[in-house]
Amino acid sequence: MLKSLAVHAGGGELEGHRADAAQTNNGHNRPEACGSPPERGIIRAPTPGDVSTKEEPPSTESHHNEMTPVYRLPAEILCLIFEDAVMNIYNHPHTPPPFTIASVSRRWRETALSAPALWTLLDRKLKSPAHIDLSLVRSGMAPLHVASYGMGDHLMDYMLHAILPHTSRIQSLKLSPARFAILFHSPAPLLKQLRCIAFDDPVWDKSIFAECTPRLEDIDFLGVYVPLTSPIYADLVNLALDRIRFESPISDLLWVLEACPTLERLALRDLDFLDEDDSKQISCFLAKPIALPMLTFISMSRDLDDLLFPCAPTILASIVIPSTASLYLAQNYYDTSVDLDFIASHAQHNLKNIGEIRVLNVDVSYGALELRAHAKKQGPLLLSFKREHLQTEYQMFLQPAAQRFSLQLEMLEICFPMLDKDFHMRATFDATDSVNYHISLLSSLPNLKKLAFRVHHPCYLLLDALIATPSSYICPQLAKLHLYDSVHFVSWKRVLAVVKSRTNPELGRVNLRKITIPSSARPKDIEGLRAYVQVKVSPGGGDDDAAADAF
Repeated sequence: MLKSLAVHAGGGELEGHRADAAQTNNGHNRPEACGSPPERGIIRAPTPGDVSTKEEPPSTESHHNEMTPVYRLPAEILCLIFEDAVMNIYNHPHTPPPFTIASVSRRWRETALSAPALWTLLDRKLKSPAHIDLSLVRSGMAPLHVASYGMGDHLMDYMLHAILPHTSRIQSLKLSPARFAILFHSPAPLLKQLRCIAFDDPVWDKSIFAECTPRLEDIDFLGVYVPLTSPIYADLVNLALDRIRFESPISDLLWVLEACPTLERLALRDLDFLDEDDSKQISCFLAKPIALPMLTFISMSRDLDDLLFPCAPTILASIVIPSTASLYLAQNYYDTSVDLDFIASHAQHNLKNIGEIRVLNVDVSYGALELRAHAKKQGPLLLSFKREHLQTEYQMFLQPAAQRFSLQLEMLEICFPMLDKDFHMRATFDATDSVNYHISLLSSLPNLKKLAFRVHHPCYLLLDALIATPSSYICPQLAKLHLYDSVHFVSWKRVLAVVKSRTNPELGRVNLRKITIPSSARPKDIEGLRAYVQVKVSPGGGDDDAAADAF
């Protein structure tokens, strides 16, 4: 790739030779300006008076190619191209990219040696101690980017001692910190990004980096415990904490959030805090929630069984997030501390994005249940709620009691797996009960206008629930019904009964206007439906195609 770039970017001795020939031309296309005889610069047609009619020698074409201008990229542009190639995380060459660039041509070498930024990345692409030493020398005083992931033990130890005098130059640090603790005693005034992974539960003092990280804005700790009272947690833009047992109450985390008013991304996973919390401190935050006006994404998930103090409810009740923020929650099936009812109860106070939701997707699989919510069709994701590891029973987290949420829904999509006999023999939950739950859910959605689901077992039971009667008329505002394609038999009698009942003026509500049906429908079934509503036959395809068509 780098060698092919030489042809387009302009490099090498051949390029210089062509450029010199082009400069003598000066853009006028005059043979006499080229330093060559006119006869070699122009090919003239033979005339009757010519003694010889032989063709011009091949050297004419060769000389013409030498006269073709070759434009060189400015050194600044060439440096930007080189920097992009060097920083490409998907590029894993045998030779470190800066050294490859410097070996292409003399011009490229001069450009590479004059650009300190090309030599600032110290990672596993450096194959020897000599590479590390040369990179530190050629980088001058430019900020360093250090990543120890994937390095051998010997080379990692060598790099540690080599960069120790350059701690003040480190701008980003990604490491497994067992060997690098010695770095944390020196100030890091340029440090912006700190990512550490450890599996031995290391504990560091709060005075990490001598409490001098004025530019730090991105922290990502996995299994690394730094007390939340450390000043490194102030004024952050991104904060990710994963699998950490804090020796302090959750109120310390709330103080961290309050100290980061410009926070944009927050990710918390499998955290454990002391349960001996000061209720007065928590109530202080609840009385005046923490405003995070720049937040675009917040994720809280829990996988480990032995973490008994969930922090999600306290955090959700203590912060104010923008109406466009994306909220992601994932929990085990046995953790019922947070459900949609809890989230909806806080919507009008601080979780403003929940109040914007109008479109809801419920995805049911064999081992998990997921909810995705948007403000409008194909709009940005506002809420993703997932319950995993469903093993012994079918547990739902949507509660019809969440009236604040259910009254605002206008579009609903329900995706069930196709259940067969083999699955019923393996499964222990009752699919019929799960569909009955969704029937009760539909009855709590008075403003629903669009509904989509796949017409196979057990979802066909939803068709029975949608048949309007004088005593039962769920989803009275339903105007569009989308039925997914299915390999199972579709009861068109049920479908027709739904359409007839919802277009019957005797019931006083004629709202259903359009139905989308699978391509497997028979012509006579299509004609029967068209007598009542507008019918659209969806093309064959997977669930993604159907969902895109419905929503």
